[in-house]
Amino acid sequence: MNITLPPLAEDYLARLDRAAHALPPQDRDELLAELRSHLQAGLAPGATDADVLNFLAELGSPEEIVAAAQPEHSTSLPAAMPPASRWGTLEVIAVLALTVGTFVLPVIGPLVGIVLVWGSTRWTRHEKWIATALTALPVVVLALVAAMLIAVGGDSGPGSPVPAPVISTEGTP
Repeated sequence: MNITLPPLAEDYLARLDRAAHALPPQDRDELLAELRSHLQAGLAPGATDADVLNFLAELGSPEEIVAAAQPEHSTSLPAAMPPASRWGTLEVIAVLALTVGTFVLPVIGPLVGIVLVWGSTRWTRHEKWIATALTALPVVVLALVAAMLIAVGGDSGPGSPVPAPVISTEGTP
């Protein structure tokens, strides 16, 4: 008995077939046949799209079904395993220390941030060097500007002594 499934159910089975590529062919075929049979038995011939979506939601995502169908001794990962987050507690604190810490604790904040960046295992060496360079860049720029002002201005800065006026005595009777 081969009942035609609604398009949403057929799409679901196609997604399941793609997700099940990690399974052995015999297991994949058996899983697809079981779910097709389950869908045919559970969906009435005149099922609306809402009925189909509710039924599919109860089944779970194709990726979850494939993960549950994999044998315990399998070393392969599920097809749709989400990537590990790059943002752990250490990384969040490091970014906050590098940004907000610059204003709250001008010297200590960025130093703590750099130490945390280099202590993180989730950042690449390249990212660590970029964070270090971007943190040190304002300090280097300020030092260069201060050096240029000193070289150009000489002793005419705000803290330099005011020269005494020169009074001429010539031409006075």
